[in-house]
Amino acid sequence: MRVDVSVRRASGADLTEMNRIKRAASLIAEEHRMSLLAHPEHLDVPPEDVRVGAVLVAEIDGGIVGLISMGDDDGREITGLFVDPGRWRCGIG
Repeated sequence: MRVDVSVRRASGADLTEMNRIKRAASLIAEEHRMSLLAHPEHLDVPPEDVRVGAVLVAEIDGGIVGLISMGDDDGREITGLFVDPGRWRCGIG
């Protein structure tokens, strides 16, 4: 099922929801779970990345359903793509 998705730059107010999504999506894969739980700092979106505009969020009906992190200012390098597992296979990623 495809849905209408809007994309915008993330703000500091989005951090809690972005961290929830990143954690949920990251911990699905059992082969990576123990390593990630041993280094929980990798499960959070760095606030500095948000501050410099290197994170975008995907929204459906005003709710955040995914995020993308970019490694450089011009957005040519994707360093992370996370979609809420409940929204996988909907064309968000």
